[in-house]
Amino acid sequence: MKKLISLLLAAAILAGISVIALAVEPAEAAFEAAKTYFEKADGKNMLSLEKVLEIAEEGDSLILDIRSAEDYAKGHLKGAVNIPFVKVVEFLDQLPREQRVVVACYSGQTAGQIVGSLRLAGFNAYSLSGGMGAATEETPLETEIHEFVPVEKARLNETEAALLEAARTAMTIPEGNNVIKPADLNEHLADYFVLDVRGAETFAKGHIEGAVNVPYLEMGAYIDQLPRDKAIAIVCNSGQQSSQTAAVLIASGFKALNVQSGMNNGWNKANLPIVSDQPAPPEKPAEPAPVQPEHQPAPAQPQAKTYIVKSGDCLWNIARDQLGSGARWNEIYQLNRDIIRNPERISVGQELDMPA
Repeated sequence: MKKLISLLLAAAILAGISVIALAVEPAEAAFEAAKTYFEKADGKNMLSLEKVLEIAEEGDSLILDIRSAEDYAKGHLKGAVNIPFVKVVEFLDQLPREQRVVVACYSGQTAGQIVGSLRLAGFNAYSLSGGMGAATEETPLETEIHEFVPVEKARLNETEAALLEAARTAMTIPEGNNVIKPADLNEHLADYFVLDVRGAETFAKGHIEGAVNVPYLEMGAYIDQLPRDKAIAIVCNSGQQSSQTAAVLIASGFKALNVQSGMNNGWNKANLPIVSDQPAPPEKPAEPAPVQPEHQPAPAQPQAKTYIVKSGDCLWNIARDQLGSGARWNEIYQLNRDIIRNPERISVGQELDMPA
């Protein structure tokens, strides 16, 4: 029997299969890796066209053009190889781990999905910011076709193998490419948990009603509070950071979609409604209240509203249910700073003061 088991293990290794990797659930491995993914982001994992042109000249990186073969043939970055977006998953275990990989698409959004998946799986990947749409007539492009040369499959430990499978899940693109159009989101807004990964100041100037703001670089600390029973629509300025975020969440077992073209060229361009957290202009001072006679008791002050934390609660859903908007979770946190040390960790039975 021992000899038979040894033979089976040897056959599995020769076939490139890691038997031990089956002990690690891919989505769970991705979920744990996602907690540190965002804080390790190098320039949000995007490179400018100027920087990518320098890299192309150096010739020591893999430049992966994921546009259609026809558009690639019309002109691409020096030395770039072409693997269309939906086929990249077929080459996942043939990409280099010891070499920088720069992914170029049309606008940077689909490249963001690929980069999010690759980096989670341990690849040194970046996307071309703005995609090939950032190129101008002066940008040096070439039309020579370069064949992709696969590398030898790496030997992976159980966690690395699980992360590779999680990346494969995120890169197995369904119909719709994990994207939602702004008009469709607006029409069915109640069906989605809207996650805005822009900076807090930008978010405050105008955002989708009910959206929860968690800046991109802070996402790792918030991921365990995201809902798994509702689709998550992720939005940023251009759709590039949100597409990366969507890929990481999909690999981690969430149902996530990228809001196409972000707030700037998507939601706002379609003239869809936004709300603002900016303070309203000061109103005309009210007339002073009449002085109460001394013998009359002063009006009773309204009793402060409180809330007892229940099982499964987090600050955003308390804010949504009690205050009408999940975006007001930070008000609850600020009001209870003396008892909430970490906004991601609230205890069942805690009595929280609620804002007016």
